[in-house]
Amino acid sequence: MKRRIIIAAIIIAAIAALVLVQVPTKQGINYVVRTYKVPLYIKIIEYIDRNYHYNRIVREITYGLVADDDKVLAIFSWCVQHVKPQPAELPIVDDHQHNIIIRGYGVNDQCEDIFTLLCNYAGFESFYKGFASVDGKNFYVSLVKMHGAWRPFSAYYAACIHKDGKLLSVDDLKSDSILMEQFVRQIPGLDAKSLAEQLKRTEFKASSIRVRGQNPFGRLKFHIEKLPIVVKHEK
Repeated sequence: MKRRIIIAAIIIAAIAALVLVQVPTKQGINYVVRTYKVPLYIKIIEYIDRNYHYNRIVREITYGLVADDDKVLAIFSWCVQHVKPQPAELPIVDDHQHNIIIRGYGVNDQCEDIFTLLCNYAGFESFYKGFASVDGKNFYVSLVKMHGAWRPFSAYYAACIHKDGKLLSVDDLKSDSILMEQFVRQIPGLDAKSLAEQLKRTEFKASSIRVRGQNPFGRLKFHIEKLPIVVKHEK
């Protein structure tokens, strides 16, 4: 009897925590960020819901496809078609990626955010990064790892580069200035020389929780990798 009472008390306490505990969440509107609180159970439900929809979207996009190139290009085409460049007359809203997909539009980094998120859900290590032009403006480019090499894309500008039916890598572009020019020509305002120099200093690693941490396993792995590692030396 005592054991049942303890179990019941634990269950009641857990339910109370889910209902009563408030946790922070953020939303940015025109680059002004506000923080507000929601019940813990709401945040958990929304997280599970988003994870389900990301998986569903990727399954639908890549259904019947086998080759990696075909899967990534299908995701790229879907993003270009479904997440349009930000209309000037509408507010810039930044919250969860799923809301960006629902709205159907986003600024440069948001479009790359959606593309790299879905690529990660499809099993491809990917991230996006800002590269500065000569005048200091930031242009975001997505980088997706396929066949051991990183491939550049811009979902916002519908930019990718291929030759003889093969998606080209960052190394291909760095070794051929003509190919670099062909890629950059699709992104108005970004210059080839500046991009090439910045790519040399780029750490190619998907390290953002916003991209990697939207599925439960990715979030768990992200936090484990952030734990300090203590190395014991034998005397």
